[in-house]
Amino acid sequence: QAPGLTCDGVTPICPHQKHFSENYSTVENKNMTDRITQPTHTLLGKESTKKYHIEYRGFLSNHLAHGVVALDLIGAPASRVQQWADDYATEKLEGPEQLPTDAPEITKFEEDLIGQRVRFSQLRAFYEAQISANGRVATVRQFFPKLCTGVVGSALHGLIHTGYTLFTESDFLLAEGLAYLHHSSVEFRPAERKDGGSLSILEAAEIVRQEGKLWESVIEHFKDKEQHKKWGRGNFQYAIDAEHLKLQEYIAEKVSHIKIPEKTEDFGTFAITTAIKVYATSAVKNDFLFIHGVTGAWSLSLVLPCLEEKDKVRALDAYLCTLVAVYGSVKCPELLPEDKLTFPENVDGQWWQDAKKKAWSEKYTDEHIFKLVQVVCELQTSEKFKDDQQQQKYFALAVHNCLEYPLDLPSYEKLLGFSLAD
Repeated sequence: QAPGLTCDGVTPICPHQKHFSENYSTVENKNMTDRITQPTHTLLGKESTKKYHIEYRGFLSNHLAHGVVALDLIGAPASRVQQWADDYATEKLEGPEQLPTDAPEITKFEEDLIGQRVRFSQLRAFYEAQISANGRVATVRQFFPKLCTGVVGSALHGLIHTGYTLFTESDFLLAEGLAYLHHSSVEFRPAERKDGGSLSILEAAEIVRQEGKLWESVIEHFKDKEQHKKWGRGNFQYAIDAEHLKLQEYIAEKVSHIKIPEKTEDFGTFAITTAIKVYATSAVKNDFLFIHGVTGAWSLSLVLPCLEEKDKVRALDAYLCTLVAVYGSVKCPELLPEDKLTFPENVDGQWWQDAKKKAWSEKYTDEHIFKLVQVVCELQTSEKFKDDQQQQKYFALAVHNCLEYPLDLPSYEKLLGFSLAD
C-alpha cells in the first residue's frame, strides 16, 4: 500500500488532502509524513507497544508517540527528541502486555470487550489485520463510529493516540490507537439533534456551572469511600464514572444546544477552537485535563475526514459530550469573558518562534506542553485563521498560559473539600 492511498490504490487518504488543504496552510500539497523528520519516523518504528505497554503504573497512558511527534512538529532537533524519548521510557514505561499463551485470537469486532480494559495486544492485532486488509481510512471509517462515544476513557488517550498515529501514517501505531479506544471506552452517548444549536460553548458551560448537577454527582460518588477504594483507576476517571452512571442524558441534552457549523468540513477546526477557548479562558490556568480536550480535538480533526457524512455529527457531538463531562469532573471552573482576560502583547512571528523553541527546550519535560503548543501553532499559521485577529488573541493566550503557568493537575481532596482516606 503506497503512502497516502487507501487499499484500492486510488482514493487519497482524507486527512492530508481535502481536510488539510482547506485548514492547514503548513501542509498544503504535502503528505503528512513529509512533515515528520526521518529520525522521528525511525524512533516511532522502534518504540511501539511491541516494546512498551500502552499503559504504565496501572492506568496511566503511554504518551511516547504523541510527545515525539509534537516535539518534531514544533522544531525540536533530533537529539532533543531522542533525549526526551529515552528519558520518558526509562522513567515511566513498562514492558509489553503479557497474555496467557492460550489466549484466544480476536477475529471479529468484539462488542463485549468495549471498555473492559483487557486484551489490548489482541485488540491491536485485530485492528492491524483490518488495516492490512482494508487500509487505514476504511478501517477508521468502519470502526471509529462504533467507538466514538467512549473517547473519554483513559482521559481521551485512545482518541489522541488514534489521531497522532493517523498523522504518522503508520498502520501499526494506528492499530494501537483503535485498540486503546476499544480497550478503555467509557460511554457518553449524544442525543439526536433537532437543529444546529444556538449556544456557544461558553454559554453552555455557564449553564452547566450554575445548575451544579455534574459536580453534585461527583461529590456523591466520592462519598462512597468503599467503592472509591476498590476503583484503582485514578480520581479523574472516578469523577467521570459518576457522570457516566447518572448524567449521560443530561450532558447529551446540553450538548444538543451547542451551535455547530453547518458544513461538516468545518467540524475539525470548530472542535479545536472550542477546546482552545475552554482551556484559554478557564479561571484555572493551564488546566491539565483541558489540555487533553485540545489535543483530543486536534486528533478528532484528523479522524473526521475519514468518516461517512452520516457519522460526522455524532462523532463531533460525542466529543462535545466528553468536553462537558471533563469540565464537570473538575468542579466546572468559571470560563472568563474577554474583558476579564489579559492577553499577551507584542505577539508577532518572532514571538511564536520563541514560544516553540521555549516549549522544546530542556526547561520543559512534560509532553502535554509540547502537544498544546504544537496544536495551537498548527492553527495559528493556517490560512483559515491567519487574518482572524480575534482567534489569534486566544491562540496566543493559550500558548502563554501553557508556558508561563505550572500544569494544574486536579487535587480532588482540595476540590471536594474532604479527605479521601479511610
